[in-house]
Amino acid sequence: MRCIYSIGACLGGVGVGTTGYHSAKGIHDHGRLERVLCAYHDQVEIPEDVVFDVLPGGGITDKLLMRSAMLFGSPNGYAFKGGVYDRLASRKIVDCDVFHGWSLQSLHSMRSARERGALAVLERPNSHILTQKRILDEEFRRWDVKGRHVEDAEVSRGLIEYEEADVISVPSEFVRQSFIEEGVSKSKVHVTPYGYDSDVFSPGEKADDTFRVLFAGHISCRKGVPYLLEAWERLGLEDAELVLVGKVFPEMREMLGEYTGRFDNITVKGMVPSSQMVAEYRKASVFALPTLEEGFALVLFEALACGLPVITTPNSGGADIIDDGSGGFIVPVRDAESLADRIKYLHENPDEAGSIGSSAVECVRDYTWKRYGERLIGLYERVLA
Repeated sequence: MRCIYSIGACLGGVGVGTTGYHSAKGIHDHGRLERVLCAYHDQVEIPEDVVFDVLPGGGITDKLLMRSAMLFGSPNGYAFKGGVYDRLASRKIVDCDVFHGWSLQSLHSMRSARERGALAVLERPNSHILTQKRILDEEFRRWDVKGRHVEDAEVSRGLIEYEEADVISVPSEFVRQSFIEEGVSKSKVHVTPYGYDSDVFSPGEKADDTFRVLFAGHISCRKGVPYLLEAWERLGLEDAELVLVGKVFPEMREMLGEYTGRFDNITVKGMVPSSQMVAEYRKASVFALPTLEEGFALVLFEALACGLPVITTPNSGGADIIDDGSGGFIVPVRDAESLADRIKYLHENPDEAGSIGSSAVECVRDYTWKRYGERLIGLYERVLA
């Protein structure tokens, strides 16, 4: 079995670049990787002769494509960049048994691979595009945020990709259910949960006694940050700290400024290199991710692996591995009251919080990147059989 893997991002970079890298490495470690196509790549432990940078100029071209699209009204440039990447990547498809490409950047590549007799696997790291659009449109209206998070061009391309793919690989049951609810056949959608680096993320000693709630991810409406801020205000904890790590999105700047102006125990750290995140987890008492729409947030695996009780929503993917009281708590989306109640409980019951944190490590023991690679190869073998 020979596989081509394609992702229009920096292979080995942050976010999806991390997932893409570990996917390709897992396929390579099983001796199945024909080549990996990417926008450009960071330093990776995959032989250079099978890594193909698709965008001439690498990261510079990547940024120029997105900024050019945004000048013409695109909210983020993803649709335009994904389309350009896909057209160029499709020219690098060779004979293979499996083509595995990321959603919104693989339509023409899948067609090229299928013409050569390959199985077309589509990676969809978020909910069905219509579900995603509906959730985010509702949220943007709620907070009076102008513009669109999901473009019409993305919706059109996504729906065609879903139709033409032989298999759709998704990271969580939340995502799978969103596809089924939108009419996609159950047999076409397969859950393959992501993982974490067990050599990096593990429990460590906390250096102080401060009760610290940590959030990591895009500081945005999609990630539910407004509800976390509202919960923090409800709690009124004076002997505690809320730490927000990540890029601040435009729609959050005014609200965040208002809260940090009123509460001196809210710290916004901005972007933190991946290599330093383990230190942030080990400073925390609780990890909170009240996201509205996600595939399976990698930060959940990392926080659990570091022994933190996690408070998250069913829409994060976390419900696949967390039961109430085992690893953390699942709270409804858009529910600041429930979020505050769970934070308060952990604040007032440190022994119980410690016990839940210990169980957190067990929740992710079977979700390393090595196991992800094994599951991915298993998926290919089952579908090809």
